[in-house]
Amino acid sequence: MSANPTASFLQEFFRCMGEENISYCVLKNFDHLPEKPGRDVDIWVEKRDFHKCLRIMFAVSKSHGWRLLARSQTFFNTGEYCFLRRGHRTDNICILDISPYLHWRGINYLDDEVLAQRQHTLPNGIKVATPGIEAAALIFRGRMMGVIKEADRSRITRCLEEDAQGFLEVLVEPFGRGVAERILQAAKAGDWDFLEQNMPQFRRAILKRALRRRPWFQIRQWLRYFGASGKAILLGPTHGFFLALLGPDGAGKTTLARLLLEKAAVWKIFGRREYRYRRFHIPWLKRLTSKIKNTEVVNIDAEVRADGAIIPLGPVKATVYLIYLALEYILGYFYLNRFKMNGGLLIFDRYFYDYLVFEDFQRAPAWILRLLAKLVPRPDALIYLQNDPEIIHARKPERSVQEIARQAKICEDLVALLPPAYTLQTSKDPEELVEEIKEIIITNLLKRNRHFCSL
Repeated sequence: MSANPTASFLQEFFRCMGEENISYCVLKNFDHLPEKPGRDVDIWVEKRDFHKCLRIMFAVSKSHGWRLLARSQTFFNTGEYCFLRRGHRTDNICILDISPYLHWRGINYLDDEVLAQRQHTLPNGIKVATPGIEAAALIFRGRMMGVIKEADRSRITRCLEEDAQGFLEVLVEPFGRGVAERILQAAKAGDWDFLEQNMPQFRRAILKRALRRRPWFQIRQWLRYFGASGKAILLGPTHGFFLALLGPDGAGKTTLARLLLEKAAVWKIFGRREYRYRRFHIPWLKRLTSKIKNTEVVNIDAEVRADGAIIPLGPVKATVYLIYLALEYILGYFYLNRFKMNGGLLIFDRYFYDYLVFEDFQRAPAWILRLLAKLVPRPDALIYLQNDPEIIHARKPERSVQEIARQAKICEDLVALLPPAYTLQTSKDPEELVEEIKEIIITNLLKRNRHFCSL
């Protein structure tokens, strides 16, 4: 057995798939399998074998000591399955993206029948797509978002030199022959701008053809797809993560957020990563408010005295601003859930809870603050970065030691009231703190998916 835990897991998984005569193929980036799978392994499985494939996946993962860390599903339990195996020096992460439907919003863009026929087996026993199908997957697999990676372009060219016919065959059914031939010509010529700029036209082509050739099937697919998406929104996405950092200025929130986003494990687990400072910034809401106020921007800054002290807003003004801000956060639910459904990690450097801390809003009615804090989206983890007020003041002297101590007391109260919340001492080395935050994220993901082990 390989000393590489990921390679051992994948070897056994593909071996069992072969023994069960499951019709599958790895779609792309398979040259270094099983030792170096890249971020994930894209696998197409024939519909009749799909659930058998998942049962094998869970059985092999359990026997090799892997735990389900996260899953990002669309419909029919398709999507990414992220597994974690603890190691002595480092954690191992393996992501399998398994689907019998290669689709964009429930509309197939590669022909399943061609996928079932055009496969070949590598010397190590792994079944992979033929070059033409690999080229099609490299162009369209990224959810047809219109970007063809620079690193994939030379690979696509080589694949088409070997198997242009396979490329055409897998696209004719979903796109129609005329559109498929134009895509082939552009890809062979390396006209990437044409392919990227015309991606909306290609989406319309598969939509029109699906409705014309198999309308009832397509309607059923949409019901299943949007039903699964609605379920994920209502019950909460199982893959993405929403982290909020809390603490006075100088506590180290920005530094730790940046370091966390650079972690290799974070890049592996989360397909998308985003840092935000304080606000969701809903553009249309800001424009609407500006029109109502007849100003260019909404200004919520309090007055500052000559000595740097902040004059709190009056009760009415503070309440109005807080309601506006809370509305922006509540509207952020839609963006947040969609981002998490796509396997994203969203880090907020300051969040709505900071308005309970700021001097600006001290005169706002306490019950208003508490009510609004319950209505805004709750983070998957809230982390309070704690340190002595004197040390924080030395790092960032904009606030007095007394003011920092006041804010710290409120932060401590919030941690007690808003689980899951954690307190971390920032006197430690930043790298050590980042590891602790990463461990908090992993612990919450494992807990979220602990009961999902079979279908």
